[in-house]
Amino acid sequence: TGEKNSTFTEEETKDNGQLFKAANHCYTNNVAHRDIKPENIIFKVNQFGYQVKLIDFGLSMSKSKQYLSSAVGTPYYIAPEVIK
Repeated sequence: TGEKNSTFTEEETKDNGQLFKAANHCYTNNVAHRDIKPENIIFKVNQFGYQVKLIDFGLSMSKSKQYLSSAVGTPYYIAPEVIK
């Protein structure tokens, strides 16, 4: 593993909290990503193992500018309560 376009084992990708830290970083900086899904999460390999990165902020908005009321995101990953 660690090569470009390689796959990771389940052990290598066990959640170590990095995705939650990335989402929390957005939240504490008043950014709503609005499209977190597997395709928008990448693993960057480095000498310490790997680092989780959240990508594609195309639908993101600043939470401080306006109330977020529109339903956006990828349909297969939207929470059922948002679709109502």
